[in-house]
Amino acid sequence: MNKDTVLLLTTIVIALILINIGGMFFDIHNNLPYKYNEPIYWPLAIGFSSACVILIFRLILRTILPSFIYLNMKDINEYN
Repeated sequence: MNKDTVLLLTTIVIALILINIGGMFFDIHNNLPYKYNEPIYWPLAIGFSSACVILIFRLILRTILPSFIYLNMKDINEYN
């Protein structure tokens, strides 16, 4: 296995872990008898799931876009 394959697999595993943690918090939030006593579970679920979506989206952009377009987008993001 080369370095790119290891990075790809690591990113996918981290994304799956994050979405599972987000789902766990969402499940806790939905199954509480008093939802408004613990309002922190819903934002945690959204936060972990959003982190997963960002990782997957960046992974898709990195593999689909040509390298010069991706590098230009990265330079623009770092400039701001």
